[in-house]
Amino acid sequence: MIDTDAQLPLDPPAVQMLGAQPVKTLRQAAQELNVDIGQARRYWRALGFVNIDDDACVITDADIEAARGVKSLVDEHGMKPATVKTYCAPSHTPWIVWCCGSLRRW
Repeated sequence: MIDTDAQLPLDPPAVQMLGAQPVKTLRQAAQELNVDIGQARRYWRALGFVNIDDDACVITDADIEAARGVKSLVDEHGMKPATVKTYCAPSHTPWIVWCCGSLRRW
């Protein structure tokens, strides 16, 4: 698990790489996505991220948008989170963003 105190505040290069300062926990993300904590964790893992503590403040708003894309693929298109993960490794992130946008328009 990630030690929140050791992670925040992030140094400027880390914030630049992430695009934003993490501002939410997995619990907060679950509430925002209207799913239970277990489902939020599966979406997080499908995005290729490591396991995190439910109360660690390590999630950015962009992470939640990406999780919304995973949720769309699962809920609206019947994909399993594990299948999404196959295509959503960090090197595939631009692909999954494009894919989620394309499927939403479909």
